[in-house]
Amino acid sequence: MRRTGIGLLALLCAVGIGYGCFMLYQHHLSSDVKPLLIAACAENIQITEARSYLHDARPLLKTEKDHAMFEKLERAMTMLTDYQEHEDTALDRLKANLEEMRPDNESSECGGKFWRLVHAKPPGAPAQAEQAYKEMQECEKRRQETEERNNKLADSELQEGKRLYNDVRTTLGLPPLNTH
Repeated sequence: MRRTGIGLLALLCAVGIGYGCFMLYQHHLSSDVKPLLIAACAENIQITEARSYLHDARPLLKTEKDHAMFEKLERAMTMLTDYQEHEDTALDRLKANLEEMRPDNESSECGGKFWRLVHAKPPGAPAQAEQAYKEMQECEKRRQETEERNNKLADSELQEGKRLYNDVRTTLGLPPLNTH
């Protein structure tokens, strides 16, 4: 009876120590993944090159920490890329808005009805033109509010992407980048 109790206690201790070691292992960054993540976080790296390092690291992920750092870096890169795409299309959106506001643009979504009434022979009734003008202003206001909302969302994604990127860099032992 006494031997069974000691044996059972030894077995429980071995299982506990094994589980503790396993949990400790799960909370460290694998030695084969860390250099790839560091390379992906290098200063002045192109996004395609960084994504290549992430692609190489994916099959090597073993621990919870590996997966967490990989996912955080991948999410940061996605957010920063989305912001860059938003910025790249800003000029196109501005050109489209200017085209939309052109006085002779009768096919304009916002002002088309108004400009068709103004250019009609004979001109439309003043009340109709006034109503169309109000609708044009409301439409342009909605469009501007949407653009402002999209810009705020893009800016918040940029800030979150920078934060995640610097979190990964700090965890890897790299200094955070100046993100101003």
